[in-house]
Amino acid sequence: MSIIKTAEQFAKMQGVPVVEKVVGHIDGDKFERLAARLDDTDPWAEETRLWMLDVAQSVGCAYLFTMCPSSGSTYRYVIDGSCDPSDTENYSPMGTEENISSWSDAPIDTMRSGELTSSGMVYQEGWGWTVSTYKAIKNSNGRNVGFVGCDFEISFIIEMIKKKIALIVSISAAIFVVFVVIILKLRSLMAQIRLSMRKEMKMGEELFVAAQNLVVSTRETAATSQDSSAAVKEIVATMEDSNVLSDNISKKIKGVSEVANSTSSDVVEGVLQIGHNLRQLHDIFDANQQTIDGIKKLGKKIESIWEIVTLINNVADQAKIIAFNAELEANTAGEAGKNFKIVANEIRRLSNGIIGGTREIKEKIGEIQQSSDSLIIASESSTEKIKTGYETANGLSEKFENIKKSAGITAASAADISSIIQQQAIASDQILIALREISAGVENFTTATDTISESAENIRRISEDLNNASHSVGKKSGS
Repeated sequence: MSIIKTAEQFAKMQGVPVVEKVVGHIDGDKFERLAARLDDTDPWAEETRLWMLDVAQSVGCAYLFTMCPSSGSTYRYVIDGSCDPSDTENYSPMGTEENISSWSDAPIDTMRSGELTSSGMVYQEGWGWTVSTYKAIKNSNGRNVGFVGCDFEISFIIEMIKKKIALIVSISAAIFVVFVVIILKLRSLMAQIRLSMRKEMKMGEELFVAAQNLVVSTRETAATSQDSSAAVKEIVATMEDSNVLSDNISKKIKGVSEVANSTSSDVVEGVLQIGHNLRQLHDIFDANQQTIDGIKKLGKKIESIWEIVTLINNVADQAKIIAFNAELEANTAGEAGKNFKIVANEIRRLSNGIIGGTREIKEKIGEIQQSSDSLIIASESSTEKIKTGYETANGLSEKFENIKKSAGITAASAADISSIIQQQAIASDQILIALREISAGVENFTTATDTISESAENIRRISEDLNNASHSVGKKSGS
């Protein structure tokens, strides 16, 4: 609208001086006579036409003409200075009549008032969009006898308006498309946010369940470690009893050795002591058999330690896996899972320490089993020798002369048994030391499982807080 108003004002500013110049040049009385006669051979008419043509061409107007009233709204052309008469399409010959009611009210108002008027922008069939300016031609008596009309074509301005409108429509369409795209993107983003919130809440719930399971598992581990500690202490007590038994056996073996030496020097006295020796050998056999049975029982208890250590190792592996999964969950939780990640790393480090400790325990138990196997072999060997001495003592009735030899063999066997018993005592001491270390390790593991239990409880509380926070955010985003 601003462009249209500007175009109208521009055309009017151009048309006003043109029509005023033409009205000032035309003699009103001559024009009145020419309009009455319509003599196109009048020299004044031709002279005026040529002059108006020159003015039209100099200012660039589309049409510059004069008209006089015929009847009603019908007017006739008098002098047309728009173009050369050879331009039959645009030139209006003198006397050509036309109904100007469609030209707007401006020319009729000019004839009525005699004042200068402008039509504004008007579309005329065959001429296009124009802005016309009119001014009345007066005779010497001051009566309006006709008017001068000047038309400026503004089609180029209309084209410019069309281009502006097309540009505005294109920009509006582009803005609308962008707005629609933004709305669709926002809807997609909101859907993704809601989906992410649902996933976060689900992960929080899963983490909470995993944390609860971890708490239960660590409590069970703590209870198992306490049982293991009690079992190891019981094994230590058994080994201490075994050491006392070995000391007794060693003392008895020394007695046997002394008896054998005495028998070798005094056969008669040896005969009297044979019965005593047989009883001593029987006691040695029983004691040695008890030692073998005790060592076998110890082996079974060591096997139970294997099971306990394996259980501890499995629990540590489970704690390590749970800690690894917890660390993964903490990474997906972002900043909120930072503290949770530290706890998970501590749990995994502690699990690695426990696994390393159980590995050392297994090595020590392996050493204990090897020593126990050696001790059983040695004890069984001494049992065979004791049997031999016992049978030899019973054969005194057949070959009394062999008593000395049997006594020597008995003394040698007693020396071997004493050496074996000493080795057994040393092995028992090593087993006892190892078991005490195992006991200390199990106690440390018990303390560690208590720490794990506390950490698991902290994880559970953190996961519960995280889960509650996710549900709270989910409700707010949903609302």
